[in-house]
Amino acid sequence: MRNLYRGLRNVWRNRSRTVIVLGILSLAACLGLVMLAVEEGIGSQVRRLEQQVGTIIEVRPAGAYGMMAVTDTLLPPSMVEEIAAMDGVAQVSPYVVGRMSPLTGLRPGERGGRRLVFGVAPGGELTVMGGGQVEVTAGRNLEPEDAGRAVAVIGSRIAELEELDLGDEILIENRPFSVVGIHESGLRLAAMTVFIPYDVALDVFGLDGLSQIYVRADSIGYVDPLREALIARYGDTVDVIAQKDNLMARLEDSLASLTSASRLGLVLSLLAAGVVVFGTMFLVVRERAREIGILKAIGAGRRDILLQFGSEAVFLSLLGAIVGLGLFAVMGPALASTVQQVTAVQAPTALPRGIGEFGALPRPGAVPGGTQIFRAGMAMAIGTVEVTLTWALAARAILGGVALGLAGGLFPSLMAARLKPAEVIRRD
Repeated sequence: MRNLYRGLRNVWRNRSRTVIVLGILSLAACLGLVMLAVEEGIGSQVRRLEQQVGTIIEVRPAGAYGMMAVTDTLLPPSMVEEIAAMDGVAQVSPYVVGRMSPLTGLRPGERGGRRLVFGVAPGGELTVMGGGQVEVTAGRNLEPEDAGRAVAVIGSRIAELEELDLGDEILIENRPFSVVGIHESGLRLAAMTVFIPYDVALDVFGLDGLSQIYVRADSIGYVDPLREALIARYGDTVDVIAQKDNLMARLEDSLASLTSASRLGLVLSLLAAGVVVFGTMFLVVRERAREIGILKAIGAGRRDILLQFGSEAVFLSLLGAIVGLGLFAVMGPALASTVQQVTAVQAPTALPRGIGEFGALPRPGAVPGGTQIFRAGMAMAIGTVEVTLTWALAARAILGGVALGLAGGLFPSLMAARLKPAEVIRRD
């Protein structure tokens, strides 16, 4: 115990050097924690998107590429009940797609100005084009009793640009709709979307069929068998696309590089901290060679010297980790935001089917199946990753500080323990 106390006390024998070393170690610890937090946050976001998108199967008329309907065929509403009766189906969501007038308030050069209108089954999940659910953050979702009513759940970007709030009215084909909810999502497209009951959407856009149908499987394991069953049942009249095979594959490929970059940053920060601890303790041993010789001459053993200098290295790196935790609590979110901006994850230009860069929607007021091509410019993003100081991160920082002190101070401590009094006397 006495040796441990000496190790702790010796940390502050050269205060100016200790302050400099602690500054370097704390910065390295803070950056390492940011990398860990960003990686964990992105992993959490990906798992959330996998749960939202991974079990979704999209059924659309053959030849219709997402919102680019190169066919005049629409899906009969009767397909909803037919698919709902199949094995492995958890939910069936009929879908009608339309669009409204351009958004106002866009910044110069900002794209994605068309407000997309999705007609969905009231009471079900709000699914954006290409898969993925949105979260209603204000107001409420569409309820079963909203069938036939002119009510809408709008995206947060629309609410911001149009200065809309709950209870306000939004015009769709010159028909007023009451805003009952505002939603957000990790998918950028969702910020420009409006959800209304699908039976109302059929009437508003003059359609006699569905643009597409989203089918949610009971689990990931049901996706492939269910897709094969849908193809066998409806043949060449429909395209059946499992979102896990395109969107998530692209997302995981993009995130692999980001994960590698964050891990490389973590390794480099640990390596820098380890070099600092090693260099500091090596210098300390050389400075205190005479003291070590005197301690051994009056009876101190190798174990005593090893414990004293080893504990000093551990206490030094542990203090650096604790100060780094404080820096992370203050600077972590800002640093994480910078990392995310530098390594932004977006879908490539050639997006998978269903999330194409070009698209077409039923022309309002046109005959059923009519289309009008427009540039959608849809890019997918994982959303903002929240970075907070959790107990798990704090524990990893503390354990990392102890391990770093043991690793960086091991060789200098062994070198100190092996010094012989006679060699020190001759040197002096």
